[in-house]
Amino acid sequence: MAEAAALRDQGHRCITFSPKVFLPLTRLCRDSCGYCTFAQPLQPGRRAYMTLEEVLAVARLGAQQGCSEALFTLGDKPELLYPEAAAELAAMGYSSTLDYVAAAAAAVLAETGLMPHINAGVMGQQDIERLKAVSASQGLMLEELKAVSASQGLMLEGVAPALAAPGGPHWGCPDKEPAARLATIEAAGRARTPYTSGILIGIGESRRERLLALHALRLLQQQHGHIMELIVQNFRAKPGTAMQHYAEPPLEELLWSVAAARIMFGPDMNIQAPPNLTPASSSSSSSSREVDASWRALLDAGINDWAVVAAADALRAAVCGDDVSYVVNRNINYTNVCTYGCKFCAFSKGKSAESLRGAPYLLPLEEVARRTAEAWDRGATEVCLQGGIHPDFTGQTYLDILAACKAAAPGIHVHAFSPLEVLHGASTLGISVSDFLSQLKAAGLGSLPGTAAEVLDPQARTGGITEFVPLPFVHMEAPIYLAGAARQGPTLRECVLLHAVARLVLHPLITNIQASWVKMGPQQAVALLAAGCNDMGGSIMNESITRAAGASYGQELPPQQMEVVIAAAGRRPRQRTTLYGRPPASQTAASFAAPELQPVQMGSGWRQQQQQQQQQQQAAGA
Repeated sequence: MAEAAALRDQGHRCITFSPKVFLPLTRLCRDSCGYCTFAQPLQPGRRAYMTLEEVLAVARLGAQQGCSEALFTLGDKPELLYPEAAAELAAMGYSSTLDYVAAAAAAVLAETGLMPHINAGVMGQQDIERLKAVSASQGLMLEELKAVSASQGLMLEGVAPALAAPGGPHWGCPDKEPAARLATIEAAGRARTPYTSGILIGIGESRRERLLALHALRLLQQQHGHIMELIVQNFRAKPGTAMQHYAEPPLEELLWSVAAARIMFGPDMNIQAPPNLTPASSSSSSSSREVDASWRALLDAGINDWAVVAAADALRAAVCGDDVSYVVNRNINYTNVCTYGCKFCAFSKGKSAESLRGAPYLLPLEEVARRTAEAWDRGATEVCLQGGIHPDFTGQTYLDILAACKAAAPGIHVHAFSPLEVLHGASTLGISVSDFLSQLKAAGLGSLPGTAAEVLDPQARTGGITEFVPLPFVHMEAPIYLAGAARQGPTLRECVLLHAVARLVLHPLITNIQASWVKMGPQQAVALLAAGCNDMGGSIMNESITRAAGASYGQELPPQQMEVVIAAAGRRPRQRTTLYGRPPASQTAASFAAPELQPVQMGSGWRQQQQQQQQQQQAAGA
């Protein structure tokens, strides 16, 4: 493994991934591999193929969510086994599945710009060349060989007996004949088609047979140079398949196979192992820590390509399950008057920022209390309080705001004050941050939001962090963007990748990764649920900071809508408290029967405050 990792490092210093959308054009197949869950028999009343409209609709969603590749997956020549499939193809105007996949790939490329990658099974050079015109690459896995003819290098005497014998994984599967698969891969080389191949381990083959299969692929690569990546995939027993009770290969076999592939193919080949199939490092445990150790071991074995999003999603499933949590809360931004001039912030209002969106305001304590009481009556368990650094605020101001909230709703959790506000309050009282935090806690502060801690110092990670929330920059009204000194906010691809990496890097210290629907919108935030996220934040009720920057979201996503959005992603919605507990049943019930919000009162602005202060000073002088 050390030799394999060293070779990998000679050619690759980064671990790559490809954000892709899956397009299962048909799940019918004339083969019936004993381990496959993708191929399904024809179901009465269901179509054999996705329609072209369905293909484009899914592809467009993938493009919107930052994908760059459209992966066409399909069974091998189903029309030769199912008359219904042949009839459906004819009704659409196609004579074969390959004809249809060529048309679908062309449409996706033209309509969305996604680059098609086509796994269409065994075919001849003419079909490969036809698909090359509408795809960026193609692929076909090679099953293990029993022997390879030394004189020709490509021909073989037969497959391992256990694979093709009655009851074996490839019994009755004509397209799994290794000679036919090698011929397809060779035809792709003659056509100069970028190609993906690899081996499946743990289905009855020996280590020697894996090496023979890799050797056959290496000979093809030396001759044509068209194999751009190798996938070393381990067998996993799946319920409902013929091999559901078959023993899975241990991690050691996967690591050995990956290392062997790296050593045989050298430093430049891209080698991948699907992270969602990785076995635990201990046969007696499948905990997230064990899987994490397995992933690290795969890196040490020489892989350089990984589906980062899939890895993050698999880790999320292992750690958090399929529940997606959210809290019913209300944001109260009590002032936008601020003495700071952060260039990314469009919320702040001061003498130097009066031209930006919105008027300056300061909420009276009575309005803070009214909003808190209304939030509790509507089923909230939390109020989240943040504002600008008002020049007249002292530490006592923050204590008074807490007192107003707790008096209005004694049972509510107050999640309040940015680190900068805490520092400001402590300094105005002439006490330490620690002492001021103690006063805030005694006054009813339940927890602190991490927002405004733009840099997480590793030395400051002392525990107690309940969630990590990557917040994309909303640029539209931000001063730094309006001045031409910043790019637009991150792309969706960048957002998806950052959330996925956060899940992987922060494990196991921070187990909750949150998607901000306020910043990204509900539909795009849902895309992050497949990239490692397990939480959708709060229902909000009101929000001012992000909207001031130009976002169109943030006013309220009530529980009914939140749960519809989560369920549509195939996940289970669950209300939570701020600290990820279960809210009282009475509050949950109230949240689903909440009345309309009452109009908010914004209070006076900067100029009115100045005038009021001048009048008070004049009155005092008189």
